[in-house]
Amino acid sequence: MSENEERTGGEWARIIIPRILSALVWGLIMGGEMLIFLHLPHVIPGLDSEIMEMILPEPMMSGATLFFAAFMMFEVAIRLLKGTVFPYILGIARAILSIILLVQITNCGIITLIIPSKIGGMVIGNAIILTFNFQKVLGAVLLIFLIGIVKNMLQAVYFMSQREELGFPKELP
Repeated sequence: MSENEERTGGEWARIIIPRILSALVWGLIMGGEMLIFLHLPHVIPGLDSEIMEMILPEPMMSGATLFFAAFMMFEVAIRLLKGTVFPYILGIARAILSIILLVQITNCGIITLIIPSKIGGMVIGNAIILTFNFQKVLGAVLLIFLIGIVKNMLQAVYFMSQREELGFPKELP
């Protein structure tokens, strides 16, 4: 294609449609399946959603939904904007948001679950209280996110230095 010719709608469709489909598939892989898993008992009749509500309290459920939805949206945007500097910027934003949400959702690495004892729908006896202290694991996950922030910053600088040498294309991919 010469410099003066513009692309037709069909040519743009051949470029954009596979990119959109790929972005949607990657978004489903990177968070969509967990959203489906979290809300499956609410969608399919017959599955006992009370068990899920007893195990995961509502603040944790809504926080996990927000986390996976944000992760999925960031992944779709990153895949759609491939070939520009924006995926690196979005990668940094995703890592920062993930750090904030994980610390908030997990109560800084200590989760307490209260499971009531039920037989036939009647509450009997005391509830089972489980407390998970996984601050070290959370610290390792947060360190991985911090490494991701540094990696994305370095890749953005490298990308911009390469574009300075080669020049920007007339049309973005």
